[in-house]
Amino acid sequence: MVGLRYRRVTNYRPFRIGCEEVKYASCALSPRPEACLYCFFIVCFSVFFCRHRFGSVQALLKSVSIQASPIRQLGDTTWPTAGRPIDCFDMATKQNRVVFSRYPAVACVLSLPDLRCLSVLQILQLADSALPVGSMAHSFGLEALVFDEDIEPGVQTCPASLELYLEDSLSESLLLDAVLCREAHMRAQRDAPGVLPGVLNDDDAVFDLNQSASALRVARESRDASLTLGRRFAALAAALHPDPALSRLAGLPELHHSVAFGYTLGTLAIDPDLTVSAFLHQTVLNMIFAAQRLLPLGQIQASRIAWDLKPVILEAVNQSRSLSFSTVCSFAHLPDLASMRHSCLPTRLFIS
Repeated sequence: MVGLRYRRVTNYRPFRIGCEEVKYASCALSPRPEACLYCFFIVCFSVFFCRHRFGSVQALLKSVSIQASPIRQLGDTTWPTAGRPIDCFDMATKQNRVVFSRYPAVACVLSLPDLRCLSVLQILQLADSALPVGSMAHSFGLEALVFDEDIEPGVQTCPASLELYLEDSLSESLLLDAVLCREAHMRAQRDAPGVLPGVLNDDDAVFDLNQSASALRVARESRDASLTLGRRFAALAAALHPDPALSRLAGLPELHHSVAFGYTLGTLAIDPDLTVSAFLHQTVLNMIFAAQRLLPLGQIQASRIAWDLKPVILEAVNQSRSLSFSTVCSFAHLPDLASMRHSCLPTRLFIS
């Protein structure tokens, strides 16, 4: 396209300073008449071509796979996704509160490959170790193990000792969480909308899963940490994805992290193996990050441990397929006893 040529126009405008009248120059860029005429012909030709080729603007939008929707004003409460909850920080009261947005969210039509990519993006966010649910404040007994030197604190020996401990955890306590996560995922996909009532009873979709998880977690600190992470994760998921099932899930008074993670990703129709793998990977990364604050463990060494444990995570995922939550058990006396002793440590960096 030929570039537009401009001419400079100078106008002298008077104004007063006290009793003196002063004139100042106002310079502006004004397009030449031939440039305006050229743009007018381009616009007319484009409109004529679109009407002749496509018949209407809506047909043009359909031809490029864009869904034409009616124009709505901002703040229109009739928009399907208007009024979604937003978690914000109130500077006046110095605390978090939930407000409802007046602005609509843009709805789009996605193809099947885009839906797969969307599922990957969703699980990358929900399985992020930096997710704001408070997981960085818990070590699940690892701090007591380091204090008692059950995990060797030496610079040369701590990476191998920590990796061996995490391998054992993936075959015992984390395997139990993997089974509960898979069972919750299966129930989320199997249950119809509105399964979770407002009052807890034996018909709840995840009531027995939470009861089993509480019974199998012997240490109080570890059990409370799992319940706290579960409630916060469910509340965050309900704020991110407005869904009645997730809203009722967030309202349950007793909800473990593995159950909340599995049920949420099951509601989002994400693959069960990918769900369990993401949960185990997130948990392992949180424990490695906790170890970095307790041991002389460098970033490269921590990344190598996380990299080497991926086959062990996949093995735990494969074992979770053949196990049932009603028959699975865990004998992890070392982290349980360490979690029980954690409250008696002289100094503590973590809540559990």
